[in-house]
Amino acid sequence: MTGGKSRFSQMLIDRQKQAGMTDKQIADRYNWIQQTFNRWKIASLPRKNMFPSIANFLGITPEEVERLVEDAATTENAVKNVSIFGMANIHGAVSDRKTGKYKFRRPGRHATAIPTGRYAIMIQTEVMMPALVAGSKAWVDPSVTPRLGNDVMVHADGGKAWVGQLRGAGKRGGTTEVTITQHAAGTMVIRDVQAIHVIVLSERVSSWSD
Repeated sequence: MTGGKSRFSQMLIDRQKQAGMTDKQIADRYNWIQQTFNRWKIASLPRKNMFPSIANFLGITPEEVERLVEDAATTENAVKNVSIFGMANIHGAVSDRKTGKYKFRRPGRHATAIPTGRYAIMIQTEVMMPALVAGSKAWVDPSVTPRLGNDVMVHADGGKAWVGQLRGAGKRGGTTEVTITQHAAGTMVIRDVQAIHVIVLSERVSSWSD
């Protein structure tokens, strides 16, 4: 991957393009310093007192901004050393756009359908807009410990997986249940969960296909 950015930075860039405004116009409107806004789009992270105005700009809540910034901070090294994802294979294919459901296939008779190393997925659903844009490529790192608020791939039995924001996890009836939210589809409870993998980076791509 070249020019990898955190979801926070990418959302700022996408919102600016949508608004059709220059850095100066945005900075003047939201009472920011122009150079500060520019640095946010590159890699710098804002202070907490800026979250409300950023939320207003992005059209989300300050709490969502805080989660985006936390995610960006925890993946800062991955962004700086993005070459570690350069050879990550694309796994899974969307099987239900409305629910953000993916299907992962076993690579061999004795292999698991759940990837064990870093991998990528194509976001071919709008259920996670605006955090994960349809037509983008997302990198997933199974070694990262999932936290509430992370965007994740939740793998269940039979090669099924869903993309969403982690809201809770626990045991019920001897199996693991995970609750996720999707900006478009709402809250979903997934049962028989085998793994929770954190989405650490995403990037818009010029073209994609099913």
